[in-house]
Amino acid sequence: MSIIGIDHYGVLVRDIEQHYDEHFSHLLRGGYGEIFLDPLQEARVAFVGLQGGRIELVQPTNPDSRMAKELKKRAGIWHHVCLTTDDLEHQLAQCQANGQFVVSDPKPAVAFQGRRIAFVMGRDQLLWELLEVDDG
Repeated sequence: MSIIGIDHYGVLVRDIEQHYDEHFSHLLRGGYGEIFLDPLQEARVAFVGLQGGRIELVQPTNPDSRMAKELKKRAGIWHHVCLTTDDLEHQLAQCQANGQFVVSDPKPAVAFQGRRIAFVMGRDQLLWELLEVDDG
């Protein structure tokens, strides 16, 4: 019943391919993997693998979404840190007990083979994604 580790750091971008080519390709030479369409988050997502973690590129598909509106100010935004947990419900209760609020209730994520994710935020305005680990 705890946080196990960091899965990835999420970055909002206007266009995955263009942003990677212009801003990341000189740093992260391995390229990005498959691009997933995630209808629940209204976004396209792709992961760039690194030793010890990953970076998730998140491209909003709904121009009226909060994420898309944030991108009108800047080309890219550090958005969230994704932590893995072996008990999502317990961790959400712990977050709420410590003053964080649930931004997004648990739901299956296409990019994680249906494993559930939830988002929480505290008074510090930092966004955390909680990813349920595969118990198999």
